[in-house]
Amino acid sequence: MGLTFSFMNLFTIKKNKESGFVILFAMLISTLILLMSAGIFRVAQKESILSSYSRESQKAFYAADAGAECALYWDISSVIAVTRFNTLTANESFTDPFECGTDADSLPRQINAFKYGVTGVYDHVFGFRFANLDTDLGCAFVFVEKNNSAPPVDPLDPPSPKETRITSVGYNVCTDDVPDLDDPTLLERRLSVQYFGN
Repeated sequence: MGLTFSFMNLFTIKKNKESGFVILFAMLISTLILLMSAGIFRVAQKESILSSYSRESQKAFYAADAGAECALYWDISSVIAVTRFNTLTANESFTDPFECGTDADSLPRQINAFKYGVTGVYDHVFGFRFANLDTDLGCAFVFVEKNNSAPPVDPLDPPSPKETRITSVGYNVCTDDVPDLDDPTLLERRLSVQYFGN
């Protein structure tokens, strides 16, 4: 009787040791799966953030592109008789109005460029705000800088052509045609076009 009892005790002790190992093994596997899941979640989260930044960057780029196209059209288009960025415009004043895009009533949006009285690399600097009808498509600040024709070195040579540089700074998040500086997702993209011509 005592012999049987001791065999039973040994069997019970061995079984309890195996049960503890199974619990430890299960906890180890669960921890590994949890760590792998957390890693996959972090990668997916970073991919999502990267994707949203790419989309927002595109909005800012397209806003900058639209602003530059507007300035190019009103400066060198063969459809208009005179550029809207005339260097004879007085400093600190608005230029003749021009139209780019549409307003809330689907009417052409009136824009005036302001001529800054600043001196630097360029003799004449104009600036205007460009915004799409849908504010979700961004807005832009556009600067048109012009140099006067340089006088020829030799009187028989023709004057050098005027130099123009258009810089359009686009933003993805705007409120009332200006960038929302309080928005943490605000992105800026810049396009610059330079050309020579009379």
